[in-house]
Amino acid sequence: MRPLALALALSFLAMLALPQGAFAIDATTLNGKVLTGYQGWFRCPRDGSKAGWDGYISPKGPWRADRDQPGKRQWDMDMWPDVSEMESSSLCEMPGQTRGGKKLQVFTSFAPATQQTHFRWMREHGIDGVLLQRFLIKLQTSYAENDQVLKNVIAAARDNDRVFAIEYDVTDFKGDALATLKSDWTRLNTQFKLTKARGYQHDEGRPVVSFWGIGFKDNRRINDPEEALKIINWFKSQGVRVMGGVPDNWSKDAVDSPWSKVYAALDIVQPWTVGTYRSSEDFAKRGEPQFTQDMAVARRNKQDYMPVIYPGFSWKNRHPQTQLNRVPRAGGDFLMTQAQAAKTAGARMVKIAMFDEINEATAIFKVATTLDQVPEDGEWVTLDSDGKALPNDHYLQVSGRISRLFKEK
Repeated sequence: MRPLALALALSFLAMLALPQGAFAIDATTLNGKVLTGYQGWFRCPRDGSKAGWDGYISPKGPWRADRDQPGKRQWDMDMWPDVSEMESSSLCEMPGQTRGGKKLQVFTSFAPATQQTHFRWMREHGIDGVLLQRFLIKLQTSYAENDQVLKNVIAAARDNDRVFAIEYDVTDFKGDALATLKSDWTRLNTQFKLTKARGYQHDEGRPVVSFWGIGFKDNRRINDPEEALKIINWFKSQGVRVMGGVPDNWSKDAVDSPWSKVYAALDIVQPWTVGTYRSSEDFAKRGEPQFTQDMAVARRNKQDYMPVIYPGFSWKNRHPQTQLNRVPRAGGDFLMTQAQAAKTAGARMVKIAMFDEINEATAIFKVATTLDQVPEDGEWVTLDSDGKALPNDHYLQVSGRISRLFKEK
């Protein structure tokens, strides 16, 4: 047998010898990784979560599921999920909603089958994995529900050879953030052996944890530099590589401001850009130079840089005074333009916002392609909103191309 043929044969036999479900992606490094934010916050009545229609219908609206009033509900999303491939245990019927005589359905993130389907889509399209959002505001009141979604993600990442990491979100949390984070992180590693789970993302020999909401000058997130620095230093003391979700203009404050020490203490910076740019042309004028500047500051601080890119944006149903399809997707061109700029700037990783957020119409998973697949009430972004007929997995395909781009040498 020729040497090349022998090598291929031995390689094939080695693959056969691997245990079923052997991990295919290198979870020890962020090099070349394309991760997507994963909300996991969708609920339905009677799904076991006791959370009602979270993620689908605004609690501020007058509609109640037990007293259906067509046209009275306020939708909390601008895209409708395509659930045609999902397991029956994931599905919920939306009361009073039919199209063409067919009842409309959504999914619950509480069902394990949901994450199995979502992570299978990631595997099929070459997306590496997720940053799982974990909201501090919900930890003390519904930690069991959050834990269920986490368990679903751990199993789905294992079964589909994907990676995941926790991304804590401090939005609207008013208590002792450090104490809450300490308690939760310690419990997760004691109860779930979290960072030892197959597929938990590591980098440079340490597990990665993202902490989102640093440096935003508002009252909804942590706006005290000292508090933020204590949190970062505590996680570092636990042997963690800390990623920080920071404002898009972080690099301006990274030179000489109360936040400069905070930003410099991060191992990885992840600036939030969603909604900042309205088109590829707008991004080329403002975003591309920002990526270059961010990369320069990160290199100076000897830290890594994870740009955030997004396919489009709309939240008309949640905020009726705003414009529908505020940031058009341009058939994926807008997302790809950002990805190419991030790669050119020198980033070795990227985050796509988001996998499942139909609320702000940033979702890349399978959604309704035409208006005849969504409710008649409400205003909707469908995949043909930009005048192009696209398949339901189009943005998974685009994200897969971005993943291949970041794996090129």
